[in-house]
Amino acid sequence: NFTADLEVTPVGKIVLIADARTVIRDAGGSGFALSSVAVARFNSDGTPDNTFSGDGRTVVDFGPATDVAPMAAALQRDGKLVVAGNYLPTSASDWVLTRLTASGGVDSTFGTRGRVITSFGTGRFDLVRDVAVGPDGKIVAVGSSNFTGALARYTASGRLDTTFTGDGLVFDGPRNATSPQFSAVAVRPDRKIVVAN
Repeated sequence: NFTADLEVTPVGKIVLIADARTVIRDAGGSGFALSSVAVARFNSDGTPDNTFSGDGRTVVDFGPATDVAPMAAALQRDGKLVVAGNYLPTSASDWVLTRLTASGGVDSTFGTRGRVITSFGTGRFDLVRDVAVGPDGKIVAVGSSNFTGALARYTASGRLDTTFTGDGLVFDGPRNATSPQFSAVAVRPDRKIVVAN
């Protein structure tokens, strides 16, 4: 298991985002591990915050035999938490965003049943690295697609923002492993987006 990100709320609560591993074994005893999104929230003194999902922790399950590795998270002003990860349904991978309410449940008003899957093309390796929420509530995620930088902007409700580049996506086309891959993002108060390689 690994820690993907750490956030602190305005009132000092600590939110930890990590992966939760499940090992699947066949009749012969061989197996493989699947990742899910695990979130824990603590009070400022380090004790579990029992107002969050009843015991301070929750695991977001994307379904049987589904591999989702969390990578980054961003807190909204209303206390909701946007988590970005990599969704691997086949040999390729896509970006996936999910949003939790301030009380720890999956926010069903976000995307489709609380989740948004983004692909930059069939069969591509799309890997998300970071996510940020702008002052207008729009969400920006960055990462790579087949080894080149990629960016997507979403509305506050979890849809690709078609007012941004026409389809909400920024992608320069196929390159190679030495090309820049976006690793961090921030949104300025004037809504301009700053990206780091």
